[in-house]
Amino acid sequence: MSNTHLMPPAWSTGARIRVMLHHHDKKPHHTFMYLWLLGGVAVLISGMAGYVLNNPRTALAPEVEVPVVLPQTATTTLMLSLGEPGAMPDSSIVIDRVTVDSRCPSDVQCIQAGTVELSATVTGPNGTSTLPLSLGVVSTTEHLQITLTDVVPTPLSTTPIDKSQYRFTLLVETR
Repeated sequence: MSNTHLMPPAWSTGARIRVMLHHHDKKPHHTFMYLWLLGGVAVLISGMAGYVLNNPRTALAPEVEVPVVLPQTATTTLMLSLGEPGAMPDSSIVIDRVTVDSRCPSDVQCIQAGTVELSATVTGPNGTSTLPLSLGVVSTTEHLQITLTDVVPTPLSTTPIDKSQYRFTLLVETR
């Protein structure tokens, strides 16, 4: 009978494994090398995992810029007179006429503020159309959102506004 079954308790675990493997295996040095190699690979993998977790940008792949494509919108403020064209890329707006000006004159106290309504010709990539515009209301075409934000001069009860005095402020957003 071999002495390998009677190992002293003070032997290291590695020595016990080696002795036990020696008893069951004809080539103990090969098995020990495989175990040693397996332990080394485990240490290497755990070290790489720690590096990846602590340095996610550099460990996984180089940083690549990915463009984000958003719908291109541009906002333009136009100040126009009657008949004056307001040009933008691919579009133009002309205020043709004032259809309603019911704003409260500045020298009168009114219950309602009133409004201004216009008729405008809008030319864009898909053709020309007539668009009604009202003070503070968003009007849309296929490519534009147009808001009439201001009208000057403010009316007076004693003096009518001449058509040549009107100035219209439009907020135009292309979409």
